[in-house]
Amino acid sequence: MLIEIRTSARRMAIALAAGLVAAVAPGGAAAQLPPQSQTPPAPESDVAKWIVPAVRYWQPDGGTAAIAGTARIVVARGADARVAEVGAHLRAALVAIGGPDLPVVSTGARAGDIVLDVADPAVPAGAPADEAYRLIVGERTTLRAGNATGLFYAGQSLLQLLRRSPGSATLPRGTIVDWPAYPMRQMMLDVGRKYYAVSQIEALMRRMAWMKMNTLHLHFTDWPAFRLRSDRYPGLADARAYDRADIARLERLARQLHITIIPEIDLPAHAAALIRHRPSLAFQCPSMRQSEWLSRAAGDRAADLAWTVDITRAENRAWLAGLLGEFIPWFSGPYFHIGGDEYQYDADKTRCPELVAAAKQRGLATPGDVFVDWINETNALVRKHGKTTVIWNWWRFKDDRTTIEPSTDIVIETWNAPRLRDILASGYRVIVSPEEMLYVVPGIADFDGQGYGLVRSKQVYETQPFVTGSNVLGYSVALWADAAEAWSDERMLGEAFEPMVVVAERTWHGAAPSTFEALLGRINDLGAAPR
Repeated sequence: MLIEIRTSARRMAIALAAGLVAAVAPGGAAAQLPPQSQTPPAPESDVAKWIVPAVRYWQPDGGTAAIAGTARIVVARGADARVAEVGAHLRAALVAIGGPDLPVVSTGARAGDIVLDVADPAVPAGAPADEAYRLIVGERTTLRAGNATGLFYAGQSLLQLLRRSPGSATLPRGTIVDWPAYPMRQMMLDVGRKYYAVSQIEALMRRMAWMKMNTLHLHFTDWPAFRLRSDRYPGLADARAYDRADIARLERLARQLHITIIPEIDLPAHAAALIRHRPSLAFQCPSMRQSEWLSRAAGDRAADLAWTVDITRAENRAWLAGLLGEFIPWFSGPYFHIGGDEYQYDADKTRCPELVAAAKQRGLATPGDVFVDWINETNALVRKHGKTTVIWNWWRFKDDRTTIEPSTDIVIETWNAPRLRDILASGYRVIVSPEEMLYVVPGIADFDGQGYGLVRSKQVYETQPFVTGSNVLGYSVALWADAAEAWSDERMLGEAFEPMVVVAERTWHGAAPSTFEALLGRINDLGAAPR
């Protein structure tokens, strides 16, 4: 079964038309390949037209090679278990795209075989080698990378080439050398406001891996619901929530697809579902119980809810620590996201007697420092579990005065463009998730009359500058479900498809290697990810 690709009728027409003409703009095609040097772009080639994201270097050798039914997938005896998993995945995916069912063996390679070779892919000097690969099609087809992840991406490119050939069994002879521009190529899914079926999240991951995206950020809680089923706190989770078996299922597929899942439990704000379960978590002062975000989201129901946990109370901090302590071990990845955004502004903080008193008691200069202090305390808990904390940028946003800072070992997911440069200058590592550029919010799209929640995909792809630097981990598309809680999974995920393709190619290739219309032509001609 293939995942349906959904685009608007207008853009589908553009994409289909683009598939009949040039798929790589002049100056943007895959470059010819001497192994250790940069060269000018080469004329457009079939390989450049077929693969998404576009490959960096392609050296044609002339002619074609066939993957016959007598071929084998060769994994060296004693290879790492992850490499063996790549071989097994490649075998299944070949069958899924209509190719031959090839055995996975560990004996010596012969002509016609597909060989998984753990070795230096010999990328040009200065290029990152961690996820790089070399794909060589000759007497045999060799996937070469320094680790299993690079081999997996070589396999994705191989499958895309085969998908376009008769019987999914013919390859152009030549060599590809390829690597990503950013180590994190992320999609964020808001499962707190809207529940998505596990099978739909799996479909999303397959789509991501098909385009070499490698990070899935799951926003598990928001004002309507808490979506992780707790053994420690029965009754906390919504009726539609994910239990440990669901998460284990997602984690298994993520491992196969070389995707890291970043779970988020957004605290101490966005906590209406937690407070509904445990009312003593709430602030008593009105200015910290209510918020503009809650009023906007919940309407008349907001009067019966509260937005932010009262972290001035030791028993509430302990309860939150217990909550996080239950769920952090559910996830195998190196990151855990604790939110940390959209708590009330200073005008509200200073009107809250218990918050002002807590700051004074703790020797903190401002009420805002209480929140940063909690972030650092919680960061210590996350680090005890061997993980890195991620938060949204919020402290010192607008009028939020603080005299202390989050620890610089915390990764900041930056949604606010004016704060990005400042955060980088302070030494933080960042995931860039700019609301004005990559927020997909179809339920309230353009609610401000200025295009909020609508991604201008062509502009982002062709002309939008992407920030670079050693502390820029990558970019993220964020699919939010505000006012779309009842929309179907397919409709919501379809809204994010074009932005995903754009970010996949920009974060892999850096600058856009083609026009936007040509990109749509390539992805539509290529088809959906194999299951």
